[in-house]
Amino acid sequence: MIELDSLLAAAGDVGRLLVVQSLLVLATGVVVLVLDRTLKRFGPGCRLALWALVFVRILLPPDFGAGWSPIAIAREAVPDAAYEAAAVPLGMASHPPSTHPIRVERPTHSAGFSMLYRWLTGIWLAGAGWSLVRVARRRRRASAVARAARPAPPRLAAVSERWRNQWKVRRAVPMLVSDDAVGPFTVGTLRPVIVLPVAVVRRPEVVEAAVAHEMAHVARFDDLQLVLQQVLGALCFFHPMVWWAGRRMETERELCTDAKVLAAATIAPRPYALALLDAAGLGLRAGPQPALFDHSRRVAMRIENIIAFSPRARRSALKTALVGVSAAALARPLTAASAGVSPTQAPPDAAAPAPEPPSEPETPMPAPASPASPAAPVP
Repeated sequence: MIELDSLLAAAGDVGRLLVVQSLLVLATGVVVLVLDRTLKRFGPGCRLALWALVFVRILLPPDFGAGWSPIAIAREAVPDAAYEAAAVPLGMASHPPSTHPIRVERPTHSAGFSMLYRWLTGIWLAGAGWSLVRVARRRRRASAVARAARPAPPRLAAVSERWRNQWKVRRAVPMLVSDDAVGPFTVGTLRPVIVLPVAVVRRPEVVEAAVAHEMAHVARFDDLQLVLQQVLGALCFFHPMVWWAGRRMETERELCTDAKVLAAATIAPRPYALALLDAAGLGLRAGPQPALFDHSRRVAMRIENIIAFSPRARRSALKTALVGVSAAALARPLTAASAGVSPTQAPPDAAAPAPEPPSEPETPMPAPASPASPAAPVP
């Protein structure tokens, strides 16, 4: 049976971990926000990858890459002689580096901080559980709408099959028509289903763009990305930076899908933008449901990007390089102190160096005879 003291100690550790991770996520989000302001002209794919780094930071442990942090790199680059030379003029005592491993003791906290960490753990468990339940309910409602829908007419099935071949999607994607859906949506990762509302089906000028957009979501595995984002967002339900990153990722994901549809050169930007406006207007007249259609500000941003779309600006080597460098930099903690061990010290579990074997005693040489002493007689 687990003792109560062990549970309380574990709760305190989780609380401290939450505080450290929250600060690291905040620092990552601030850096991503600065980069996002300078990378607008490189397309939505770059910005989507940058904002995804905030959620990647949630998965990484706090001490990940501590040996690669700027402080650790500086300590490794500067030789020990330079430290000794800098310590003497400052009046600092220089000590030779120890060859024995240094074990880092666990930091002690006051009783007040320990109690605070335990309360934070309890609040986090309750909030994360409730947030995960809400995510599951939203997914279940979307699945219920899809199960209650009826198969689409043959002409819509032909349009869906054409776009499925266009994106080279190997999975079967049924096309359904629903009376309860407010706007087009896709649900399912392994077995995706596209659901169109009746109001969209009655508008032939909107059907082509709606089917192409939803099939592009299927080709990009956006539903899987959305599920992972929602689960991680539920675990960090308390963090404003995670809220902001989630909204930005949803917007950039829609912009990436629009760019994929327009890059196929089958639908012109202007008709595609008009179809988007028609679909948004149909959703507004049916009733506002933010989970199923874009907000007016997001729609305006999408229209602006659709009108200004250029196929030559979709891919950029500089964009890929910047995302890679940003990922490598943001995956590291800001200091080497988060690892708990200095880079120049041996790890706590390192074994002590084996003692040298004792040398064999040397045989003493006989002392030479004194010249004053008489020589021994020869027999």
